[in-house]
Amino acid sequence: MEKCEAAAKDIRGETLNHHVNARHLDLASLQSIREFAAKIIE
Repeated sequence: MEKCEAAAKDIRGETLNHHVNARHLDLASLQSIREFAAKIIE
């Protein structure tokens, strides 16, 4: 997740879009997908 956070920070800096977030998602895991979706809905 450290690389993901760093990439999101770079994207926010370059685009000035503060709505860019780093999230964990394992597409092979239905539980991970459900957790990801729940966080997006919040």
